Amino acid sequence: PRERVYRAAIARLDAVLGARFDAVAARRLRLHGDCHAGNVLWAGSGPALVDFDDARMGPAVQDLWMLATDAIAMQQLLEGYEQMRPFDRAELALVPA
Repeated sequence: PRERVYRAAIARLDAVLGARFDAVAARRLRLHGDCHAGNVLWAGSGPALVDFDDARMGPAVQDLWMLATDAIAMQQLLEGYEQMRPFDRAELALVPA
């Protein structure tokens, strides 16, 4: 019985998340996959990312939201990101509230 309940919950979660991703239609990019402050080393030449064992394909917002500590930081990250490439702000719907 527990396994059946678990499988049903996973199926519902998969349906909800799948619908959310489908609605956004986010472009898939190469991601770090675990992009948080602990994986950013600062040297004289600037920041360097480490720990790429979770690298994957996914929406850009996946790496960005892990770095953002609050709404202001997210806005600043997006402004910097958009200086390098376009960002579809619809992807923000994928970020946990």
